[in-house]
Amino acid sequence: MAEKFGATQIINSLTEGGQARLQELKREKADVVIEAAGAAPALDLATDLTKTSGRLCIFSWHHERRSIDLSRWHAGGFEVLNTSPMIDADRGFFKNFHRAIALMQKGVFDLRPLVTHVAPYTDAQRLFEVAAGKKQDYIKGVVTF
Repeated sequence: MAEKFGATQIINSLTEGGQARLQELKREKADVVIEAAGAAPALDLATDLTKTSGRLCIFSWHHERRSIDLSRWHAGGFEVLNTSPMIDADRGFFKNFHRAIALMQKGVFDLRPLVTHVAPYTDAQRLFEVAAGKKQDYIKGVVTF
């Protein structure tokens, strides 16, 4: 699916080749790293992949406390961005959110392939439980009215 959405490099971290490629990337490092998994190992990997003075963007919601290497963030001079809309109101989140919705409505971005689960509002609780369970086949859920 990542390839369908334009990814130019796909790494399966569960394979030996994928692990080898991740080790290479840890040596190369990146200017911008986006963490979108909401899992402790992903946040650790994102930290390892971010270059000095790089930008670490946390797009996911971490539902539990995390132990992170803040000395690495500090010594690396990372700019750490949290995409929570609750703290981003002053930086234009809502304006950008509405612009993004308009682009989706125009068909610029077709996100339908990401919707893996659909449920009527009467079954929303079950859908929320599926989402919270982070099953491997779950990407995005839609509640219909």
